[in-house]
Amino acid sequence: MDETTTYFFISLFALFVIVSMALPFSSTDPDGLKKAAQNLGFDDKAEEINTFAPMPDYDATGDGSYAGVLIAGTAGVLATLCLGFGAGHLLKISGEATEK
Repeated sequence: MDETTTYFFISLFALFVIVSMALPFSSTDPDGLKKAAQNLGFDDKAEEINTFAPMPDYDATGDGSYAGVLIAGTAGVLATLCLGFGAGHLLKISGEATEK
């Protein structure tokens, strides 16, 4: 393995450790929009618009367990990391193409 791949996997492991340690401190309160709807009394009138969500309520198993929330959190951070890495790679490639 080259240095970049080693750095990537070490970072991925560190990311998993940080997510698993920070998870117990995450808030169980509703987000801003849901809280405003509750305060104004129309949260029970909401209609389901999007029926598909890969991990609704940030829970991969659907039972609210620590493992389900950990899987969902790790998957979200990993997806964001991959998207950022891919965008950076594309920008690097396009920068090299314009230099030639």
